[in-house]
Amino acid sequence: MRRLAIVLVGLLAAACGKPPAPPPEAPAAPPQAQQSPAEPRATAPKLPPPKTPLDAYKRELAQRILASNAERTFEGKPPDILYAVVVLQFTVDRAGKVTALKTLRSRHPPQERLALASVRAAAPFPAPPATLLRRGTLEVAETWLFRDDGKFQIRSLAEAQAPDLRD
Repeated sequence: MRRLAIVLVGLLAAACGKPPAPPPEAPAAPPQAQQSPAEPRATAPKLPPPKTPLDAYKRELAQRILASNAERTFEGKPPDILYAVVVLQFTVDRAGKVTALKTLRSRHPPQERLALASVRAAAPFPAPPATLLRRGTLEVAETWLFRDDGKFQIRSLAEAQAPDLRD
């Protein structure tokens, strides 16, 4: 319980703290120089603070999965029409080891295999907060959002899609 309180205080302090001073301006990069797809994301989406400790932990897992699979991910808002949506459930033990992994939803086998592989590539994960554990493990469900080029985002870190203005 004390560890959870420390984590929550740290998250709140980070969210409420003063923004860091802007870095000194660097010379503009030549137009042909682009970020390599394997490099970590330059900008994180602006998301509201997590509502629960589970939401905070899921974001931590999602960041690890994206960092371990950077060449297969995309940045920015997901398209209005997604090519595929895959929902996985996995169990993480108190040490962060994935002990079970299964598909809850998928109609696209290649994207399902990619989502499963992305979890395996990112494991082991950080240890979950002890308060989230039930019998020494934590079950997590997460959603992979695929564009038609085969790249994905993870729902816990994805920006909201554009609202439907037709209504």
